[in-house]
Amino acid sequence: MKRITKNVSLLLTVSLMLAGCSGQQASEPAATQKGQTVETETQTNAVTESTAPEGTEGKTYRIAAIVKSQSEIWATWLAQSFLNHANDFDNIEVTLFDAQGDPTLTVQHVETAVTNGYDAICVQKAAVFDTSELFTRVVREEGIPIVAVNILAEDDVSFEVPAPNYDLGRAMGEYAAETLPQGAKILILRGNVNTMETERFQGLQESLLDKRPDLKVLACEHADYKRETAMAMMEDWLQIYPDFDGIVSLSDSMSTGAIEAIKGAGTIDFDDIQIYSIDGLADGCLAVKQGQLECTVLQNADQMAYEALKLARDILMGEVNGNEPTTILVPTELITADNVDEYIEQHIANGVLEADAVEKLGLE
Repeated sequence: MKRITKNVSLLLTVSLMLAGCSGQQASEPAATQKGQTVETETQTNAVTESTAPEGTEGKTYRIAAIVKSQSEIWATWLAQSFLNHANDFDNIEVTLFDAQGDPTLTVQHVETAVTNGYDAICVQKAAVFDTSELFTRVVREEGIPIVAVNILAEDDVSFEVPAPNYDLGRAMGEYAAETLPQGAKILILRGNVNTMETERFQGLQESLLDKRPDLKVLACEHADYKRETAMAMMEDWLQIYPDFDGIVSLSDSMSTGAIEAIKGAGTIDFDDIQIYSIDGLADGCLAVKQGQLECTVLQNADQMAYEALKLARDILMGEVNGNEPTTILVPTELITADNVDEYIEQHIANGVLEADAVEKLGLE
């Protein structure tokens, strides 16, 4: 059974600006970043000689970081964060691989990492599919540790840094329960049909729908976490339900798609409706800043990337027992108008948002 650790630290990279990453061919890495030492008042990444296994002094570890698809905004943020946080350690080198949303490419990239002698693999799987046989072989036969990011590996050998999906849904639901008006009529945008989405919706159900029986749900549909799908769905809903009070969305991609549909229709003022979301993407934060979203709940790709790389490096250095897989849960954070500036600055620092983005929108 895996040991579960609640991680409460938050490391912010405030000055590192790297070039954006572009997708490559299936067997080619997208980018490589050599780590450099970064020390802060709260954390030092130096490794003492007493903790390092014999023969590791001066060694640089090569880590393959596989992301789901850089055509998706959250995965692009994760990819950029992997490259950024390679610089937090002086003894790792990170190579980025893009699975382009294809489970077959995820498997191929894992095999490529094995063939090319990478020391560890951090992977955001392209879909919920069974990798237990592959990962077990890589860990047990090849001796290469695997850290699954933003998804459960669901095996007994991989370390995990998953999204706390239930907590994300619960945090959004609690805020909506406090702020939606009595008897509000709402629309709900769900993601794709899988266990993770179900957990996210369960958190919403228990914190909002079960607690506020006065609410009337006009529609509740799956838009697969896609901006374009949610936009088309919202365009239809505006025709069917011209009178509603709120939208609850399980992702920023869907909520921003709904916002675009509302803008295009030009029949509803954002002051008259309340929209709630999850992810804490740059676009979501800007929508909060503009008053289009009441909140978004942070699914922290930056911290997940850091925790995954640190975990992989600590396993290789012998500071974490590689035979006792651990699950690290990254805390959720509610983003509202009161604190959104802080998160916009983080996105700028991470290189996923232009420094003058707020100025371009005419916001203070």
